[in-house]
Amino acid sequence: MKERFQIDRTDGNIYAMGTTAVAGGMHFSFAAQGEKAELLLYKKGSRLLKARISFPENTKTGDVWSMTVKGDFRGLEYVYAVDGQETEDPMGDSLQEGSGGAAWSS
Repeated sequence: MKERFQIDRTDGNIYAMGTTAVAGGMHFSFAAQGEKAELLLYKKGSRLLKARISFPENTKTGDVWSMTVKGDFRGLEYVYAVDGQETEDPMGDSLQEGSGGAAWSS
């Protein structure tokens, strides 16, 4: 799990629910009740975990979790984990440039 992903704490933009391609990375936004949320990144087509990134508590508004992550997401798939339970992105289908989803194109 030595991939290079970094939360962009300077991104103050407001985004739609789902995923949004941003310069150098992706923005993630989804709604779920819980105390802790994480973004889990897997190698496409496998359960090999490449990264586990926690949503900062100060990026949660009501039940909406939101963060921008810088890094190269090609060849990866993702799910969210809320209080340890994996949950798919209800807005996701494919993470190609500008669309919401659960898998990035290589």
